[in-house]
Amino acid sequence: MCLNTTKSTVFLQYWVNSILTYCKVVYAGIPKILFVATHKDKVPLENVETRREELYSGIEELFKDHEGKHHLVLRPLIFVNAKDKADPEIEVLKKTITELTFDHPCWGERMPNACVPLELEIAELVAEGKQIMSLVEVKELNDISEVSVLSPEQLTDFLHYQHSLGKIVYFDTPQLRDNVIISPLLMVEVMRSFITGV
Repeated sequence: MCLNTTKSTVFLQYWVNSILTYCKVVYAGIPKILFVATHKDKVPLENVETRREELYSGIEELFKDHEGKHHLVLRPLIFVNAKDKADPEIEVLKKTITELTFDHPCWGERMPNACVPLELEIAELVAEGKQIMSLVEVKELNDISEVSVLSPEQLTDFLHYQHSLGKIVYFDTPQLRDNVIISPLLMVEVMRSFITGV
């Protein structure tokens, strides 16, 4: 990404703001947002390190006063050629993602198996293109489970937990609790349309 254009900086700030808006902050500094520069293949080999520093300096400058800058992961400076499976930076990226995962405060927490069938059913609906369910539909989906049925309290806990992970968007407030956005990308697309007019 070329950071010297207004369009690029607006999109980058938009995505960071979207993530921080729709991922509930339960732990300080979580979610982590890892920056990865791409299109290394478009840069002459002798200029790769210079371009890497330019990109990351630009990102640091762009977010120096941003409220959520403590969520940003800018080191290591990962710059990949996504067209080359053998690019050594891909391994650096995998290692960094693994380390961030292991450092997450929820890593290793036990999750009740009773939630898995409902989670899989919802994931299947998302894969089929469904984006929003009414709370009644979620309750009905839970009630017809052949494996395990969550109690009303467990179902509420499930919705809150899935929301905290960013897998769904569910607000347990009188005006909003009747609907569950099962595809959070829908919210991102809605916000994108406000910003870009598309």
